Amino acid sequence: MRLFYGKLTVLLLLSTGLLYAYQQTLTLDDLVRDSDRIIRGRVEKLTVRTGVNEYGDNLIYTDVSLKTDDSLKGPGGNFILTTEGGQLNDVGLAVSDSPRFRQGEQVVVFAKTAGTKNIPAGGLQSRFTIMSDGYVPEMNMRYGEFKSRILDSIRRGGIKK
Repeated sequence: MRLFYGKLTVLLLLSTGLLYAYQQTLTLDDLVRDSDRIIRGRVEKLTVRTGVNEYGDNLIYTDVSLKTDDSLKGPGGNFILTTEGGQLNDVGLAVSDSPRFRQGEQVVVFAKTAGTKNIPAGGLQSRFTIMSDGYVPEMNMRYGEFKSRILDSIRRGGIKK
């Protein structure tokens, strides 16, 4: 049984690359407009659990506990972001458009409210890494410039000039 789940996990991970090609690229303005909350924070804890989605399917979810260092949009304070996928015991679920997190990493997160949960506002594009030197590799710039662009987009209402 363990071998079956191991092969299933590998198959899901391999298919992730193929499905990623179909995800629509969002602009920073799109992310800002679609987000209720934008924060810079540190991943404090990852809690993997099972749950039922809106279609009645049993899935694996990861609750990402974030310690907020800088709130750019929406309420401040720490919060939990719920993402689909994760590894629970011998079963893994990789979701092609769901961001992955590592405990201790510094990130910028674009989140929206869905019922009582905070979820990624733009799939994989909802998470940006902040390196120890302040560099944000996904944007090829430092956090200060990235923050300025986010705040400018918020001021414009997420609408391009």
